[in-house]
Amino acid sequence: MRSKTNHLYFFHVLPLYLVLLILPACASTKNVGKSLQSQEKTRELAIERYIKSTLGEDSNRYESIAYGKLIVTKPESFFPLDSMYRLKTELLKNKGKNYHQLEELDQAIAVKRLELEAEKSNIIYEQEHVYAVKKDSTVEIHEVMVNLENQINVNFLTPLDSNLINKELFYTYKIYFFNMPFVITSYYYPSQEEIEFYRLYKTHYESLFSTEERNAFLDHTLSLMRKAKRIRSLSVKKLVEKDLSDQLDRKFNIINFEIEETADGQTVAYYCVIEFSDDQQPQFHEYRYDVYLRQTDF
Repeated sequence: MRSKTNHLYFFHVLPLYLVLLILPACASTKNVGKSLQSQEKTRELAIERYIKSTLGEDSNRYESIAYGKLIVTKPESFFPLDSMYRLKTELLKNKGKNYHQLEELDQAIAVKRLELEAEKSNIIYEQEHVYAVKKDSTVEIHEVMVNLENQINVNFLTPLDSNLINKELFYTYKIYFFNMPFVITSYYYPSQEEIEFYRLYKTHYESLFSTEERNAFLDHTLSLMRKAKRIRSLSVKKLVEKDLSDQLDRKFNIINFEIEETADGQTVAYYCVIEFSDDQQPQFHEYRYDVYLRQTDF
């Protein structure tokens, strides 16, 4: 083992999806933008109403956290039409030169859309949604996939993940969820150390299977983020010192701090020895923390 300066080492967000939207060629960019925003807002309100209807008396405790992009899954029969729209996008870059070709393409698109009219019901619309249900002392976090009809009406929800956290950790959870700065919250972007922290902790969270393990690890992660904010640092040694000072009612000094590593330099654990600065016994104590700064046995 050897001592060295070390900082915690992530970045994980909801997946983003590219969605092909079939829009009238004559619509202006400004109008299209307004139309899409209006449709998105209508869809989110429909999802909110549906979820609240399932919550009963807890409906007023609902809080939206985030929406993913709309996912559109089409039958293979729509692929030729999609290709036509891609071609039209290219031709519109030089509308004057391609005028006659665009006229012919518009006619072909109109025919193909009529052919596919009966198959529109086979298009699947889905959107990921994360929301909270706030109780008296706890908060339930739910991640669901929403199945939609015609992009608006909710058919059903598929649960993806859920957590139960203490209410006092909810603010920190939202910072964690969006990978925001948490050591110095006035910064616009996370530091490299914070990005590495998210990478380490969120990767491990995704590797856990049981709800109990996930809840416990998330609770630990959020609590550690709060400690880092209080001391304005992600230094492992300082975080260990803060953790011990929260546990102990005696004054002490860390007289030895080491990192346990594998032969290839992978961090396994942290080891420290403290000396108490009073006349009580014991005078010295050893502590060991795993790579996620959970106190462990030797």
